[in-house]
Amino acid sequence: MDKLEWYYGERNIYASEWPVDNPRGVVQIVHGMIEHIGRYERFIKELNREGYVVVGNDHMGHGRTAGDKENFGIFTAGWMDLVEDIADLQRQTAAKYPDLPYIMLGHSMGSFAVRTYASLYGDRIDGLIVMGTGQVPLSASRFGLLASGLMKMFKGDKYKSKFLHVTSLGSYNDRIKNKRTVSDWLTRNETTVDSYLADRYCRFIPSVSMYRAIFEGVNYVAKEKNIAKMPKDLPILLISGQEDPVGDYGKGVDKYYSILKKEGFEKVIKKLFPDCRHEILNELNRDEITRYIFNWMVNI
Repeated sequence: MDKLEWYYGERNIYASEWPVDNPRGVVQIVHGMIEHIGRYERFIKELNREGYVVVGNDHMGHGRTAGDKENFGIFTAGWMDLVEDIADLQRQTAAKYPDLPYIMLGHSMGSFAVRTYASLYGDRIDGLIVMGTGQVPLSASRFGLLASGLMKMFKGDKYKSKFLHVTSLGSYNDRIKNKRTVSDWLTRNETTVDSYLADRYCRFIPSVSMYRAIFEGVNYVAKEKNIAKMPKDLPILLISGQEDPVGDYGKGVDKYYSILKKEGFEKVIKKLFPDCRHEILNELNRDEITRYIFNWMVNI
């Protein structure tokens, strides 16, 4: 079936739906920073073949929502507004498919967004996949909020700070031997890295407004009181690469898993794939990873 496309909400957010005949469930994909929903097409087609309707949007400052180059990386609202855009799309889709199990998948920045979403609206979904996440110390997110706040004061919220960019992402390539590009940390799949670097929607430095919103989100999900707001019986899959710097090479995922278990979450599974980097859906062993995800999903 043909892909459906539309814009919605006060921020004119771009959304897509990939429908199927006789669907078995719905998957909403929440993409990461400096990318767009179109990068998930291969995985989406595999989900379709498994019988799942898929929906997703391009966040503020990203992809077709941003539209023009000058809008890339510019957030027109805060973190909770980004989460409300996700919630709005979920409401639209759940109303269209009211009797189907609903799974939400968030990658990277999207993982922090779906964690926030689940703390507010977790009773509206039937499963949560948290991919490429971490558990950032509160001290780090507070420093980010302070630094971005000062830059906003002196430079304005549309200013694109190389300092913030390097501070946030600059060390991610450090453990890569024989570096080929600045984005090798994404995946060992060189074709995917080259495609990413050539993508017009993936070539920008985020603005102060975007980084400040992300620091707000990371700060929110770092607090155990907010983690505890999610439904305790929500099935959660934590899935990442062991060599993912966003998850501090597994340590951040382990920390988040430990908090979930301590807070009494009953249905949490953690899976770290050895040697895999940040974008596990684009890794060399992506077929193995995709099959693992599908095997988890059939129980939702």
